[in-house]
Amino acid sequence: MGYQELVDGIYKAFETPVTLSDAHERLIAFSAQPTRLTDSVRRETVLAREAGTGSQLVNVLAHKHAAITRFIPPAGSNMLERLIVPLAVPSGVVGYLYLIDPDHRVDDHALDGFRDEFDEVALQLELELFSRPQIEDSVRILLASGSADKRRRAATHIGNKFGKRFDGDVRAVAVERKSGVYVSPWIRELGYRNPWATVEQSVIFIMPSEDDSIAALERRGRSIGAGQRAAVGRKVAQLTDISRSSTDAIRALRLARDPAFLPATNPLVWDELGPWRMLLAIDQTEGAELTDARVARLIANQDEQTLRMIRMHLEPGKGSDDVANEFHMHRTTLYSRLRKIQVEFKLDWEDPDDRLSTVLGLRLASLSGVTVAAD
Repeated sequence: MGYQELVDGIYKAFETPVTLSDAHERLIAFSAQPTRLTDSVRRETVLAREAGTGSQLVNVLAHKHAAITRFIPPAGSNMLERLIVPLAVPSGVVGYLYLIDPDHRVDDHALDGFRDEFDEVALQLELELFSRPQIEDSVRILLASGSADKRRRAATHIGNKFGKRFDGDVRAVAVERKSGVYVSPWIRELGYRNPWATVEQSVIFIMPSEDDSIAALERRGRSIGAGQRAAVGRKVAQLTDISRSSTDAIRALRLARDPAFLPATNPLVWDELGPWRMLLAIDQTEGAELTDARVARLIANQDEQTLRMIRMHLEPGKGSDDVANEFHMHRTTLYSRLRKIQVEFKLDWEDPDDRLSTVLGLRLASLSGVTVAAD
Protein backbone atom coordinates (compact mmCIF):
# COMPACT_ATOMS: atom_id res chain seq x y z
CA MET A 1 0.00 0.00 0.00
CA GLY A 2 1.26 3.48 -0.89
CA TYR A 3 1.06 6.66 1.12
CA GLN A 4 -1.96 8.10 -0.70
CA GLU A 5 -3.81 4.78 -0.63
CA LEU A 6 -3.46 4.64 3.16
CA VAL A 7 -4.87 8.10 3.88
CA ASP A 8 -7.65 7.60 1.33
CA GLY A 9 -8.51 4.22 2.87
CA ILE A 10 -8.79 5.66 6.39
CA TYR A 11 -10.90 8.55 5.11
CA LYS A 12 -13.23 6.16 3.30
CA ALA A 13 -13.59 3.97 6.40
CA PHE A 14 -14.26 6.73 8.96
CA GLU A 15 -15.00 9.90 6.94
CA THR A 16 -12.41 11.78 8.92
CA PRO A 17 -9.64 13.80 7.15
CA VAL A 18 -6.15 12.30 7.41
CA THR A 19 -2.67 13.78 6.99
CA LEU A 20 0.53 11.73 6.78
CA SER A 21 3.87 13.36 7.70
CA ASP A 22 7.31 11.88 8.16
CA ALA A 23 9.26 12.10 11.42
CA HIS A 24 10.66 15.50 10.36
CA GLU A 25 7.17 16.95 9.82
CA ARG A 26 7.37 16.94 6.04
CA LEU A 27 3.93 16.51 4.47
CA ILE A 28 3.75 13.17 2.63
CA ALA A 29 0.07 12.69 1.75
CA PHE A 30 -3.40 13.91 2.72
CA SER A 31 -6.99 12.84 2.12
CA ALA A 32 -10.06 14.84 1.13
CA GLN A 33 -11.03 17.60 3.56
CA PRO A 34 -14.70 18.54 4.02
CA THR A 35 -15.16 22.16 5.09
CA ARG A 36 -16.84 21.10 8.34
CA LEU A 37 -13.74 19.16 9.32
CA THR A 38 -11.13 21.73 8.29
CA ASP A 39 -9.41 24.03 10.78
CA SER A 40 -6.43 26.39 10.83
CA VAL A 41 -3.92 23.58 11.39
CA ARG A 42 -5.21 21.66 8.38
CA ARG A 43 -5.01 24.80 6.23
CA GLU A 44 -1.47 25.55 7.42
CA THR A 45 -0.29 22.02 6.73
CA VAL A 46 -2.02 21.28 3.44
CA LEU A 47 -2.47 24.68 1.80
CA ALA A 48 0.25 26.98 3.16
CA ARG A 49 2.71 24.10 3.80
CA GLU A 50 4.04 25.81 6.90
CA ALA A 51 3.91 25.16 10.64
CA GLY A 52 2.07 27.88 12.55
CA THR A 53 1.36 27.99 16.26
CA GLY A 54 -1.48 25.46 16.04
CA SER A 55 0.54 22.99 14.01
CA GLN A 56 3.43 23.27 16.45
CA LEU A 57 1.12 22.40 19.37
CA VAL A 58 -0.01 19.25 17.58
CA ASN A 59 3.51 18.29 16.50
CA VAL A 60 4.99 18.75 19.99
CA LEU A 61 2.37 16.40 21.44
CA ALA A 62 2.99 13.86 18.66
CA HIS A 63 6.73 13.74 19.36
CA LYS A 64 6.13 13.13 23.07
CA HIS A 65 4.27 9.85 22.55
CA ALA A 66 5.16 6.56 20.90
CA ALA A 67 1.57 5.30 21.13
CA ILE A 68 -1.74 6.51 19.71
CA THR A 69 -2.84 9.63 21.54
CA ARG A 70 -5.56 12.25 21.24
CA PHE A 71 -4.91 15.97 20.84
CA ILE A 72 -7.39 18.09 22.79
CA PRO A 73 -7.20 21.69 21.53
CA PRO A 74 -7.00 24.62 23.96
CA ALA A 75 -10.30 26.34 24.73
CA GLY A 76 -11.14 29.10 22.28
CA SER A 77 -8.52 28.01 19.74
CA ASN A 78 -11.06 26.96 17.06
CA MET A 79 -8.92 23.88 16.45
CA LEU A 80 -10.46 20.43 16.08
CA GLU A 81 -9.58 17.30 18.06
CA ARG A 82 -7.17 14.89 16.44
CA LEU A 83 -6.13 11.32 16.86
CA ILE A 84 -2.35 11.04 16.42
CA VAL A 85 -1.10 7.67 15.18
CA PRO A 86 2.69 7.16 15.23
CA LEU A 87 4.13 4.88 12.55
CA ALA A 88 7.09 2.99 13.97
CA VAL A 89 9.80 0.54 12.99
CA PRO A 90 12.16 -1.19 15.43
CA SER A 91 14.53 1.77 15.32
CA GLY A 92 11.82 4.28 16.28
CA VAL A 93 8.97 6.45 14.99
CA VAL A 94 9.34 7.37 11.30
CA GLY A 95 6.03 9.13 10.64
CA TYR A 96 2.67 10.26 11.96
CA LEU A 97 -0.95 10.03 10.85
CA TYR A 98 -3.17 12.89 12.02
CA LEU A 99 -6.91 12.12 11.95
CA ILE A 100 -9.30 15.04 12.52
CA ASP A 101 -11.86 13.41 14.78
CA PRO A 102 -14.01 15.81 16.86
CA ASP A 103 -16.89 13.26 16.91
CA HIS A 104 -14.69 10.48 18.41
CA ARG A 105 -15.49 8.12 15.57
CA VAL A 106 -12.05 6.52 15.77
CA ASP A 107 -10.21 4.90 18.63
CA ASP A 108 -7.23 2.57 18.99
CA HIS A 109 -9.29 -0.59 18.35
CA ALA A 110 -11.11 0.88 15.34
CA LEU A 111 -7.75 1.07 13.55
CA ASP A 112 -6.91 -2.62 14.06
CA GLY A 113 -7.86 -3.39 10.47
CA PHE A 114 -5.09 -1.05 9.25
CA ARG A 115 -2.21 -2.50 11.31
CA ASP A 116 -0.61 -4.30 8.38
CA GLU A 117 -0.89 -1.16 6.24
CA PHE A 118 0.69 0.91 9.04
CA ASP A 119 3.66 -1.46 9.13
CA GLU A 120 4.03 -1.41 5.36
CA VAL A 121 3.96 2.39 5.12
CA ALA A 122 6.32 2.71 8.11
CA LEU A 123 8.80 0.48 6.27
CA GLN A 124 8.53 2.68 3.17
CA LEU A 125 9.19 5.76 5.29
CA GLU A 126 12.17 4.09 6.93
CA LEU A 127 13.66 3.32 3.52
CA GLU A 128 13.11 6.93 2.47
CA LEU A 129 14.85 8.19 5.60
CA PHE A 130 17.64 5.65 5.23
CA SER A 131 18.37 6.74 1.66
CA ARG A 132 18.33 10.44 2.57
CA PRO A 133 22.02 10.57 3.62
CA GLN A 134 23.02 8.77 0.41
CA ILE A 135 21.13 11.34 -1.65
CA GLU A 136 22.79 14.18 0.25
CA ASP A 137 26.21 12.65 -0.41
CA SER A 138 25.41 12.40 -4.12
CA VAL A 139 24.26 16.03 -4.25
CA ARG A 140 27.44 17.18 -2.48
CA ILE A 141 29.60 15.20 -4.92
CA LEU A 142 27.80 16.81 -7.86
CA LEU A 143 28.32 20.26 -6.37
CA ALA A 144 31.94 19.97 -5.27
CA SER A 145 33.81 17.02 -6.75
CA GLY A 146 36.50 17.65 -9.34
CA SER A 147 36.25 14.04 -10.53
CA ALA A 148 34.05 13.59 -13.61
CA ASP A 149 33.74 9.88 -12.82
CA LYS A 150 32.45 10.55 -9.28
CA ARG A 151 29.95 13.07 -10.62
CA ARG A 152 28.69 10.52 -13.15
CA ARG A 153 28.17 7.92 -10.42
CA ALA A 154 26.38 10.47 -8.22
CA ALA A 155 24.14 11.47 -11.14
CA THR A 156 23.34 7.80 -11.80
CA HIS A 157 22.35 7.30 -8.15
CA ILE A 158 20.01 10.28 -8.23
CA GLY A 159 18.56 9.14 -11.54
CA ASN A 160 17.88 5.68 -10.09
CA LYS A 161 16.17 7.23 -7.10
CA PHE A 162 14.11 9.95 -8.76
CA GLY A 163 13.60 8.54 -12.24
CA LYS A 164 13.51 10.19 -15.64
CA ARG A 165 12.57 13.62 -14.23
CA PHE A 166 16.30 14.40 -14.02
CA ASP A 167 17.37 13.08 -17.42
CA GLY A 168 17.18 16.50 -19.12
CA ASP A 169 17.90 20.14 -18.26
CA VAL A 170 18.19 20.92 -14.55
CA ARG A 171 18.65 23.93 -12.27
CA ALA A 172 19.85 24.47 -8.71
CA VAL A 173 17.78 26.32 -6.12
CA ALA A 174 19.58 27.82 -3.12
CA VAL A 175 17.90 28.70 0.17
CA GLU A 176 19.69 30.35 3.05
CA ARG A 177 19.81 28.19 6.17
CA LYS A 178 18.25 29.66 9.30
CA SER A 179 19.52 28.78 12.77
CA GLY A 180 17.01 26.88 14.87
CA VAL A 181 14.85 25.94 11.86
CA TYR A 182 15.18 22.28 10.92
CA VAL A 183 12.39 22.01 8.38
CA SER A 184 12.20 25.20 6.34
CA PRO A 185 9.15 26.08 4.20
CA TRP A 186 11.20 25.43 1.07
CA ILE A 187 12.14 21.92 2.25
CA ARG A 188 8.44 21.26 2.84
CA GLU A 189 7.72 22.49 -0.68
CA LEU A 190 10.57 20.91 -2.64
CA GLY A 191 12.27 18.30 -0.49
CA TYR A 192 9.95 15.39 -1.10
CA ARG A 193 10.33 15.11 -4.90
CA ASN A 194 13.78 16.64 -5.40
CA PRO A 195 17.32 15.79 -4.21
CA TRP A 196 18.84 18.32 -1.83
CA ALA A 197 21.67 18.78 0.62
CA THR A 198 22.88 21.32 3.14
CA VAL A 199 26.08 22.96 1.92
CA GLU A 200 27.78 25.42 4.28
CA GLN A 201 25.20 28.18 4.85
CA SER A 202 22.74 27.12 2.15
CA VAL A 203 20.33 24.33 1.29
CA ILE A 204 20.75 23.36 -2.37
CA PHE A 205 17.92 21.66 -4.27
CA ILE A 206 18.21 20.17 -7.75
CA MET A 207 15.11 20.55 -9.91
CA PRO A 208 14.15 19.60 -13.47
CA SER A 209 14.12 22.71 -15.66
CA GLU A 210 10.69 22.20 -17.17
CA ASP A 211 9.02 25.08 -18.99
CA ASP A 212 6.72 25.88 -16.07
CA SER A 213 9.16 25.14 -13.24
CA ILE A 214 10.12 28.78 -12.62
CA ALA A 215 6.47 29.84 -12.57
CA ALA A 216 5.70 27.04 -10.10
CA LEU A 217 8.59 28.14 -7.88
CA GLU A 218 7.33 31.74 -7.95
CA ARG A 219 3.85 30.59 -6.88
CA ARG A 220 5.41 28.71 -3.98
CA GLY A 221 7.57 31.72 -3.13
CA ARG A 222 4.52 33.96 -2.88
CA SER A 223 2.94 31.58 -0.38
CA ILE A 224 6.17 31.40 1.67
CA GLY A 225 6.65 35.19 1.61
CA ALA A 226 9.75 37.10 2.62
CA GLY A 227 10.41 34.92 5.68
CA GLN A 228 12.80 32.73 3.71
CA ARG A 229 13.89 33.76 0.26
CA ALA A 230 15.44 31.57 -2.40
CA ALA A 231 17.44 31.96 -5.61
CA VAL A 232 17.57 29.91 -8.82
CA GLY A 233 20.69 29.31 -10.91
CA ARG A 234 21.07 28.97 -14.65
CA LYS A 235 19.75 26.00 -16.63
CA VAL A 236 22.36 23.33 -17.38
CA ALA A 237 22.03 20.40 -19.77
CA GLN A 238 22.78 17.57 -17.33
CA LEU A 239 23.15 16.71 -13.65
CA THR A 240 26.93 16.46 -13.84
CA ASP A 241 27.09 20.22 -14.59
CA ILE A 242 24.79 21.30 -11.76
CA SER A 243 27.65 22.99 -9.84
CA ARG A 244 27.56 25.87 -12.36
CA SER A 245 23.90 26.46 -11.60
CA SER A 246 24.51 26.11 -7.86
CA THR A 247 27.25 28.77 -7.98
CA ASP A 248 24.80 31.16 -9.66
CA ALA A 249 22.07 30.46 -7.11
CA ILE A 250 24.37 31.00 -4.12
CA ARG A 251 25.60 34.27 -5.60
CA ALA A 252 22.04 35.44 -6.21
CA LEU A 253 21.24 34.78 -2.54
CA ARG A 254 23.40 37.81 -1.74
CA LEU A 255 20.69 39.90 -3.36
CA ALA A 256 17.84 37.86 -1.90
CA ARG A 257 19.09 38.37 1.67
CA ASP A 258 18.51 42.13 1.44
CA PRO A 259 14.76 42.81 1.12
CA ALA A 260 15.52 46.26 -0.34
CA PHE A 261 16.42 44.48 -3.59
CA LEU A 262 13.48 43.11 -5.57
CA PRO A 263 11.34 42.73 -2.41
CA ALA A 264 8.37 41.15 -4.19
CA THR A 265 10.44 38.49 -5.95
CA ASN A 266 10.89 35.06 -4.36
CA PRO A 267 12.83 33.26 -5.63
CA LEU A 268 15.30 35.45 -7.49
CA VAL A 269 16.15 33.93 -10.88
CA TRP A 270 19.73 34.26 -12.14
CA ASP A 271 18.60 34.58 -15.76
CA GLU A 272 16.58 37.70 -14.88
CA LEU A 273 19.18 39.62 -12.85
CA GLY A 274 20.75 41.45 -15.79
CA PRO A 275 23.95 43.39 -14.90
CA TRP A 276 23.72 42.22 -11.30
CA ARG A 277 25.11 38.90 -12.55
CA MET A 278 28.46 40.44 -13.42
CA LEU A 279 28.67 42.20 -10.06
CA LEU A 280 27.72 39.05 -8.15
CA ALA A 281 30.50 37.15 -9.93
CA ILE A 282 33.11 39.55 -8.53
CA ASP A 283 34.81 38.51 -5.30
CA GLN A 284 33.72 40.93 -2.54
CA THR A 285 37.26 41.76 -1.44
CA GLU A 286 38.43 42.21 -5.01
CA GLY A 287 35.40 44.36 -5.80
CA ALA A 288 36.24 46.70 -2.92
CA GLU A 289 39.84 46.97 -4.12
CA LEU A 290 38.76 47.73 -7.69
CA THR A 291 36.20 50.40 -6.77
CA ASP A 292 37.18 53.91 -7.93
CA ALA A 293 39.07 55.56 -5.04
CA ARG A 294 36.83 58.64 -5.17
CA VAL A 295 33.70 56.51 -4.97
CA ALA A 296 35.18 54.46 -2.12
CA ARG A 297 35.77 57.70 -0.16
CA LEU A 298 32.22 58.80 -0.95
CA ILE A 299 30.77 55.55 0.39
CA ALA A 300 32.96 55.67 3.50
CA ASN A 301 32.04 59.27 4.36
CA GLN A 302 28.32 59.56 3.57
CA ASP A 303 25.38 58.18 5.54
CA GLU A 304 23.08 55.48 4.12
CA GLN A 305 20.28 57.92 3.31
CA THR A 306 22.59 60.13 1.24
CA LEU A 307 24.02 57.12 -0.61
CA ARG A 308 20.51 55.91 -1.36
CA MET A 309 19.57 59.37 -2.67
CA ILE A 310 22.61 59.38 -4.97
CA ARG A 311 21.81 55.96 -6.34
CA MET A 312 18.17 56.85 -6.98
CA HIS A 313 19.35 59.95 -8.85
CA LEU A 314 21.94 58.11 -10.97
CA GLU A 315 19.99 55.00 -11.90
CA PRO A 316 17.00 54.98 -14.28
CA GLY A 317 13.53 54.66 -12.83
CA LYS A 318 12.76 57.91 -11.02
CA GLY A 319 13.00 61.52 -12.13
CA SER A 320 14.53 64.33 -10.11
CA ASP A 321 11.11 65.44 -8.82
CA ASP A 322 10.44 61.90 -7.56
CA VAL A 323 13.80 61.79 -5.76
CA ALA A 324 13.27 65.24 -4.24
CA ASN A 325 9.82 64.26 -2.97
CA GLU A 326 11.18 61.00 -1.57
CA PHE A 327 13.63 62.93 0.61
CA HIS A 328 11.25 65.81 1.41
CA MET A 329 13.20 68.56 -0.31
CA HIS A 330 12.80 70.97 -3.20
CA ARG A 331 14.34 69.94 -6.52
CA THR A 332 16.70 72.94 -6.33
CA THR A 333 17.90 71.77 -2.92
CA LEU A 334 18.46 68.28 -4.31
CA TYR A 335 20.59 69.62 -7.18
CA SER A 336 22.58 71.78 -4.77
CA ARG A 337 23.37 68.81 -2.50
CA LEU A 338 24.37 66.64 -5.44
CA ARG A 339 26.69 69.36 -6.82
CA LYS A 340 28.40 69.79 -3.44
CA ILE A 341 28.99 66.03 -3.18
CA GLN A 342 30.50 65.91 -6.67
CA VAL A 343 32.83 68.80 -5.88
CA GLU A 344 33.85 67.31 -2.52
CA PHE A 345 34.77 63.93 -4.04
CA LYS A 346 35.98 65.24 -7.42
CA LEU A 347 33.27 63.42 -9.40
CA ASP A 348 31.36 64.58 -12.47
CA TRP A 349 28.16 62.62 -13.02
CA GLU A 350 27.70 64.15 -16.47
CA ASP A 351 30.81 62.19 -17.42
CA PRO A 352 29.77 58.63 -18.41
CA ASP A 353 32.77 56.98 -16.75
CA ASP A 354 32.30 58.81 -13.44
CA ARG A 355 28.59 58.02 -13.48
CA LEU A 356 29.20 54.32 -14.21
CA SER A 357 31.98 54.10 -11.61
CA THR A 358 29.67 55.56 -8.96
CA VAL A 359 26.75 53.27 -9.82
CA LEU A 360 28.99 50.19 -9.81
CA GLY A 361 30.64 51.21 -6.53
CA LEU A 362 27.28 51.75 -4.83
CA ARG A 363 25.94 48.41 -6.05
CA LEU A 364 29.05 46.55 -4.92
CA ALA A 365 28.81 48.27 -1.55
CA SER A 366 25.20 47.12 -1.27
CA LEU A 367 26.27 43.52 -1.83
CA SER A 368 28.87 43.91 0.92
CA GLY A 369 26.30 45.00 3.48
CA VAL A 370 26.13 48.78 3.05
CA THR A 371 22.47 49.69 2.67
CA VAL A 372 22.31 51.87 -0.43
CA ALA A 373 19.55 50.06 -2.31
CA ALA A 374 17.32 52.24 -4.46
CA ASP A 375 13.59 51.58 -4.49
